[in-house]
Amino acid sequence: MERIIIGIDGSERGKHAALWGLNLAQAVGAEVVLVHAFRPPEMLYAYGMIGEPALPSDEVAHEARTAADNLVADVRELLESRAPEVAVSTIIEQDDPASVLLRAAEQADVIVVGTRGFGSFRGLVLGSVSQKLVAHADVPVTVVPAPDEG
Repeated sequence: MERIIIGIDGSERGKHAALWGLNLAQAVGAEVVLVHAFRPPEMLYAYGMIGEPALPSDEVAHEARTAADNLVADVRELLESRAPEVAVSTIIEQDDPASVLLRAAEQADVIVVGTRGFGSFRGLVLGSVSQKLVAHADVPVTVVPAPDEG
């Protein structure tokens, strides 16, 4: 095993999955690729009284990219502090998370994700991203439960 893709989304479950993937990478001598996909929040496109967007779309995209960069940098720093011997790289794209992870997996041996991110259905064990990955990935997918899930 040479390359492990870890999908992160800013949730605690995502961070737990990242640490699980890091442990796997240490055990097998693989590198880690942190993958985060984002879309600018549509709520920021709220219209004002005269029908103009509250924020220009390029400003919204810039804010979303900055937040994504910061999130990935924080997780990368965490992993590097726990296992400095593991090579960690990153992929950040503005697109559907499952699509970005599936593209990244073309050059990987396994994908690691958390059970669910920021979805609104508390009882749902697998999120829509992990379901798509399990159904469509050409490599094994590890869906890591949060500590309170089992």
